[in-house]
Amino acid sequence: VVGVARRSEKIEEISKKLGGNKDKLYAIKADFSKEEDILRTFKWTSENVGPVSILVNNAAVYFHSYLYNGKTEEWKASYDLNVIGLSIATREALRIMRQNNIDGHIININSVVGHKVVLGVNMYSEQSEELKKLREFLLESEDCADAVAYVLSTPPHVQIQELTIKPLGEFF
Repeated sequence: VVGVARRSEKIEEISKKLGGNKDKLYAIKADFSKEEDILRTFKWTSENVGPVSILVNNAAVYFHSYLYNGKTEEWKASYDLNVIGLSIATREALRIMRQNNIDGHIININSVVGHKVVLGVNMYSEQSEELKKLREFLLESEDCADAVAYVLSTPPHVQIQELTIKPLGEFF
């Protein structure tokens, strides 16, 4: 498994905890808002670990603002990572999978906040009051890991277009 983060130290800590397991977690420092970092990551992975068969897109950034007072550089940073970076990573994974005839998996993880539209705010449809309320209902990392494991357990002919996991509560 190759774990990628701007702060690869966290992945390195997890790798050390795995200890003597036969499986290996490689930590790569990269910023997926930068195409050159994405391309370098996929090149290193192919050359050192093997062709990609699973991609989990989980990188994201959020800046709270409204359309009337938002900062253009923050919006661009959000799109560069959350949309463009995801698209480049997906393209590279698909290219490698196709070249190697791999029936792989691509899993895109995102927030359920995008399912609720609140007029008058930025591209993520959030308001500060709702964001504060949302924090009470955050999922545990194990919830997401279990969902990813479920998706990976399905045969290639099964396409899971959307899987929504929500904590118990009244927010949504």
